[in-house]
Amino acid sequence: MKGGMKKQKLRFLIAASLYPALLCGQFYSTGTAPATQKWNQTSTNHFRIIFPRGLSEIADSLAGELEYCLPHTLNDLSRPLNGKMNIVLHNTSVLSNGYVTLAPRRMELVITPPQDSYAQNWMSQLVLHESRHVAQLNMLNQGFTRILGWIGGETASGMVSAQIPSWFYEGDAVYNETRFSGAGRGRIPGFEMPLRTILMEKSGVYSYDKAIFGSYRNFVPDNYCYGYQITQYARAKFGPDTWESALTYTARHPYLIWPLAVHMKKQFGIYKSGLYAATMDSLKKQYDNEKEAYISTDYISINQREDQVYTDYKLPKDLGNGRIIAFRKGLNNTGSFVLLEPGGNDIKLFNTGRFSQLKFDVHNNWLVWDEVVPDPRWERKDYSIIMLANLENHTKRALARKTRYFSPDISPDGTMIAVIEIDEMNRHFLTLLDMQSGEPIKLGNGVSRVR
Repeated sequence: MKGGMKKQKLRFLIAASLYPALLCGQFYSTGTAPATQKWNQTSTNHFRIIFPRGLSEIADSLAGELEYCLPHTLNDLSRPLNGKMNIVLHNTSVLSNGYVTLAPRRMELVITPPQDSYAQNWMSQLVLHESRHVAQLNMLNQGFTRILGWIGGETASGMVSAQIPSWFYEGDAVYNETRFSGAGRGRIPGFEMPLRTILMEKSGVYSYDKAIFGSYRNFVPDNYCYGYQITQYARAKFGPDTWESALTYTARHPYLIWPLAVHMKKQFGIYKSGLYAATMDSLKKQYDNEKEAYISTDYISINQREDQVYTDYKLPKDLGNGRIIAFRKGLNNTGSFVLLEPGGNDIKLFNTGRFSQLKFDVHNNWLVWDEVVPDPRWERKDYSIIMLANLENHTKRALARKTRYFSPDISPDGTMIAVIEIDEMNRHFLTLLDMQSGEPIKLGNGVSRVR
C-alpha cells in the first residue's frame, strides 16, 4: 500500500512539472519566470515592489517615482487606493512591456527598454503610463461593483472593466504620461501623424466601428492614437471631471447594458460613436486650417497595391541601381524581407521570426537583423539574437544563441557588426561582433563592449 502511494506521488510530481498550467495560481497569467530566479521585495506606503535579486537600485528608484507620481495621477481620478498595489519586475525578457491586471491585482513591468522609444527614461515611462491604469481600475472598486467583489473577488471588477472601451484606458494613460513629463506620446508628431494623414485625405473619416475594430483593407491607427484624441476632446468639451464621473457611474450601475454609453447620453447627449465623430470633426477642421502652413513635397510610389488586403512596407533601404530592400507584413503575409525592383515588382527574400521592434541593416550582399527567440521552458524568459543572411546565395543563420543583442549595424568595411547589448541587470553596452563568427571582438584594452 505504501509503495502504491509513493508511485502516485511520483506520478503527480512528474505531471506537475510537465504541465505547470494546471497549477496556475492566477486568474490572468502571462507565464512563469525561471525557477532559479531569486526574489526580494520592498514596500512603500502604497506599493509593494517584488523584484529579482540584484535589482535593488532599480526597485528603490521605481518606488520613489511611484510615490511621487501617485498624487498627480489620482488628481482627477480622486478615489484613494484600496490597499497596497503589488509591482512585479521582470528582467529575463527582452519584450519591453508593462501591464496592470486583476485577480490578483498587480502591475508587471519588463525592465528591458525598447529600441524605438523617445526621449524618456523607460522606467519613468512605465510609471506614468501604468500607474494611470491602476487609478482607472481603482475607480471601479466602488458602489455596486464593490458589493459584487465581496462575492466574486477581484474578477467582479474585471468583468465590469470590460464594459469600458480599450481606447479610453490607453488614451487616458497616454494623456497621463504626456501631462506629467517633458515627453510622452502626445507630444510626438509621429504619434499623431497616421490619424492626421487619414483625416486630410479625400476619403475622409472612418466609421466608429472601423476605427475601433480595424480593417482588412486599410491601415487603421491603434487605440492609443484614437483614445488620446477622444479623451482629450471630451475633457476640453465637457470638463476635467468627465471621465471620473463616467467611471463612477459605470461602477455603480454595472447591471445596465453599456453603462458608460448610458451615462454619456444622459450627461452629454451623445453616445461613444457620437463623441468619436465630434472629435474627428474637430481635428479635421484644425488640420484643414493648418494646411497653408504645410510645405509638401511630391513623391512617386515605387510599388502599387495589387489586392484589397492591407499590406505594410517598412524600413526601406537603398541597394543601388533602383533596387530597394524593405520589410513587408500584412494580414495575408507573414513578416518577410522583400526586394523591390525598378519596375515595382517585389521578390520575397527571407521570412523573419518574432521581434519586438525590428531593426536591420544592409551592406553589400549581407543583411542583418535582430529577432526574438523564446526560452523552451520559461514563458518569462526570451532572447534577442542576430540573424545574418547572404543576398547572393539566399542563406541565413543565427550568429549566436541565448544573447540579448539589439539594433545591429554593419561596419563600413563589412567585417564587424555593432549591436546594443542589454544584460539582465539592465546595463547597456555597445558591443562589436565579428561578422562571420558572431564572437565579440576584443578592443585594444581587452574588452569587447563599452558602456
